[in-house]
Amino acid sequence: MTSRPGFGLPISRARQGVRTPKRALDGMEPRRDNIVPQSALAAGNINGSDRIVVELLSPPDMPQVIMIRWPQHSTLVAPTRFPGTASEIARLFARASTELTRIKARRL
Repeated sequence: MTSRPGFGLPISRARQGVRTPKRALDGMEPRRDNIVPQSALAAGNINGSDRIVVELLSPPDMPQVIMIRWPQHSTLVAPTRFPGTASEIARLFARASTELTRIKARRL
C-alpha cells in the first residue's frame, strides 16, 4: 500500500466509500450523496469573490480529516492587494485551527 504525500492514510483506505458525483460539482455544495458527519471550522472570502471553506469530516470507521474547499478556478489578486489577501487566508486558517481545538476539547 502506498500513501499520498502529506497524508497518513493508505490510498486504498482513503478511497473507501467515495462515490462518483451524479453532477458536476464546483466544490461549494453543502449537499452530499453519502452523509459524513462534519463540523464547519471556518469559511470566508479571500479576495471579495473567492470563498474558502474549512471543515472537519468524521467518516464512520475512518480517521477524521480536515477538508479545505478552494475555489475551482485560480484566484487572481493584484500585487498591491496580495498582502491583504494573504492575511485573510492566514486569519481564516487560524480560525479553523481554533475551532478544531474547541471541538477536540469538548470531546474530552
